Amino acid sequence: MSSGHISKSDGSRRRRVRACNHCRQFKIRCDSADLFPSPCSACKEKGRDCNVDSTFKPIRTRSLLKDVTTQLTLIRETLRDHDITIPIPPLVEDSPPLHDIIERPPVESASAAPISIPSAGSKDDMSFVGSQQLGDTSLDADTVRDLFDHFRRNHFLYFPILDQDFSAQDLVQSCPLLFWTIIIISSRYHTRHCSLYRSLLDPYIEILSNALSHSIRSVLVIQALLYVCLWPLRISKQHGDPSLTYCGVAVNASLNLGLHRPVVENENRNRGHTFVGDSEERMRTWRGCLYLSTQ
Repeated sequence: MSSGHISKSDGSRRRRVRACNHCRQFKIRCDSADLFPSPCSACKEKGRDCNVDSTFKPIRTRSLLKDVTTQLTLIRETLRDHDITIPIPPLVEDSPPLHDIIERPPVESASAAPISIPSAGSKDDMSFVGSQQLGDTSLDADTVRDLFDHFRRNHFLYFPILDQDFSAQDLVQSCPLLFWTIIIISSRYHTRHCSLYRSLLDPYIEILSNALSHSIRSVLVIQALLYVCLWPLRISKQHGDPSLTYCGVAVNASLNLGLHRPVVENENRNRGHTFVGDSEERMRTWRGCLYLSTQ
């Protein structure tokens, strides 16, 4: 009887051994129990953290894809109702995996009906930008032009909260954080300048952290935060993504600056070091906050 009890206990103990979260998600054989405390073979090959969580439930990707498709349909209908033309790439049968869609920016579509976007060099002031330096990395005027053009065509097109005539020269003087936000986002995805991203990342995080440590008094800083939320910086682990924090800061700063309220006639909107923009810029920025905070 004693041996039967032990056998039952051992059998119960074996049944309690679970595969790691990654193997359970993708329904593959897991040898975590045999290799513990080392990671299982699958996680070791992929360089992942091998975690066993009894509360973990596999994500149903079919259901997730259906939800995303439904949300995109609702967004299209909302944009159409408000007469806003922002092309959204459709999800088709041969669409890339979701993580690929999240990881890379939208690709220009010949069939899309984009809004009119002037090039970064449409203003004569591009010749006055000169070389710019962040940390130990210097960018010449041509590189700045390339990165701003890339941002206009692959990022601004899908989230147009900036003034349509924004320029590198204006931003480098009025809001260095927004200037370098455009540079860092573009450099990550630019085929020719992608090598700049790593060298710019740490000094960019430093100026971003410095901006967050002070009271935000400019709509341009809020716009920078919103773009970082939409195209987040590269992180090693998902739970370390600060995008939600940035979004919360942007929303609170917008409320503090009164972007949710119509501009009062004759209101001095540029008091001291405060800049809240004109009525259209306020509206675009506040809509951007609402959009990102409800995703």
